[in-house]
Amino acid sequence: MQEAEDKYALIVSWKGDDLLVEVPMSSNVFDLKKAIERETGVEVDDQRIDGLMIPSDDLTNDLPLIALGLESINTLLLSSTKPDSSSRRKSNPEPYIDEMDGMSADGLPTPTVVHPDDYNKALEDELSMQLSDSDNNAYSAYGGGGFQMDTNDYTPYTSDIQKLGTFLDKCSLDNDFWVQTWEVKYGDSHPQFVCDAFTDALATAKELLRPIVVNLQSPAIGCVDFNSLVLTSAPLAQVLSENFLFWVGFVHDTHKVEAQRALAMALRSHPSVQENAAKFGEQLLEFPVTIVIGHIDGSPTVMEVVQGMVPADELIAKLYGVMDTLAASQEKARQQRARSAQQRTLIEEQDSAYKESLRRDAEKARIKEETERAAKEASDKKMNILSSARRAALAKMDTLAPEPAAGVPAGTVAIRLPDGSKIQRKFDASRPLMDVFDYVEATIAQRLQDETYLDDTTSFDSADPKPWSIQSYGLMMNFPKKTLTLQDGQKTLKELGLAPGQSLLHLQDIRSM
Repeated sequence: MQEAEDKYALIVSWKGDDLLVEVPMSSNVFDLKKAIERETGVEVDDQRIDGLMIPSDDLTNDLPLIALGLESINTLLLSSTKPDSSSRRKSNPEPYIDEMDGMSADGLPTPTVVHPDDYNKALEDELSMQLSDSDNNAYSAYGGGGFQMDTNDYTPYTSDIQKLGTFLDKCSLDNDFWVQTWEVKYGDSHPQFVCDAFTDALATAKELLRPIVVNLQSPAIGCVDFNSLVLTSAPLAQVLSENFLFWVGFVHDTHKVEAQRALAMALRSHPSVQENAAKFGEQLLEFPVTIVIGHIDGSPTVMEVVQGMVPADELIAKLYGVMDTLAASQEKARQQRARSAQQRTLIEEQDSAYKESLRRDAEKARIKEETERAAKEASDKKMNILSSARRAALAKMDTLAPEPAAGVPAGTVAIRLPDGSKIQRKFDASRPLMDVFDYVEATIAQRLQDETYLDDTTSFDSADPKPWSIQSYGLMMNFPKKTLTLQDGQKTLKELGLAPGQSLLHLQDIRSM
């Protein structure tokens, strides 16, 4: 059976979600991009991948993944070079009735049909006119916070949620101020309020996998009734506190027109707002405005918009409807998070194991290096000792008395070495046997190479016998049968019967005797 190919397991961050992408280690950049395309839908040519060792602009499709150092990378950041199609308007939106113009034959107003793009343009132009009015620049805050707008704040965003988030951030309240004020007026029975920056609250809701309920209030009478009759409902408070984040913002009455139009621009695609599009003016939206936003496939989506006073039980029913709608998406997100968490754990374990492997390899390398260094130092020490001893042995050859001249009583001494070879030399009969010992030692030292000197059976103190030292050997005579040693060194060759004439001695290792 063919073994499965090893794979890279990577986390790709796309639109706030962490997606698992697996590719074989033998793949190249193009294979990685195709795998990412299958998970995200972002086409290969539109992908920008950051977080690699090589900048995204320098990536080539044929570059092997093994060159990117993916073993030490946990997360890749994906972005698209192509505008998000979800932010584009539909090519053929339905027209709707805007203003009443003229009279019909029966005396009723005749509706004028206005295309949505024209209406959207009218909203943007109207807001721009409001912002360019010098009397409306730099509105002051109300109470503990609330909506204020400056001409420099306006940016034509391409996303409705971006417009909504930017607008609602301007409506943020001081949380303590709002709660204290509310409880003085209506009591302490209410949902758990969140009044900080809306974009922060939206991020928190996504993290908690909860929808966020936006309740935008103003000094209108309807808001007073909503607070006293609806938000004090214990069942509603329980539903909101257990399943939603409940965010409250405030718009001062002086700025209600601008706020209504800014909010209408952000929510213009929602059916409940389009139904009131013909009211273009101050009553475009009725306060309080309750907006329910949930995350579908990681993207914030307006799920419900409720305008004005609504009974608590009706609002609860709408909230349950939103929960049912989001249930599948939230479960998918939970499963994705669980898979991502498992994958992160796996990657962390792999990373930990990889680092531990590197640590062990480094430790092995260190021990090997220290062992080799110690061995080399010991070898160098041995070689220094041996080299010094060898030089001393070789020097004995130079100090030997020269071979005797003709007519001088002499003896020719032949020595059979352990390897079977034979050496011989003439010596003056009056010279001591030590001359023969020095000759043998110098000749053996001359023949042997340094590495031959290494002898693990002895320590290498300079006083120890060496393999070529005569201290290690004896000279064995055949007749009379006798082994000559250093103890006989001062006896002359004549005394020992080795001169005049010829004699054969055998070099014998006496270290084991």
